[in-house]
Amino acid sequence: MRPTTPAEKLTHICELISAELRDDAARGAIFRAICLVAARLAAPLVRSRRDSRPENLEQLPCKRWDVILPELVFTPETPEA
Repeated sequence: MRPTTPAEKLTHICELISAELRDDAARGAIFRAICLVAARLAAPLVRSRRDSRPENLEQLPCKRWDVILPELVFTPETPEA
C-alpha cells in the first residue's frame, strides 16, 4: 500500500533509510545493525528561487517548494531472543 499522509510518507522514508543502513552493514560498512526508534517532522522548510544559486535557476521547475526536514533517532539493534 502506498503512503498517502505526510506522516506515512515520512515513516516510509525512514524505513528506507534504515534498510539502506542495514544493507551497508551487511556489506561491511562502518554501520552496524541499527533500529529506527523514532521519526518526526523536525521542520517544514519553504524554499524559493531566491535560495538557489544563479547557475541552477534554469533547472528549477517552480518558484517555491516545500522541503521536509526529518529528525531520525536510531539505536543499535538487539538480537531477538
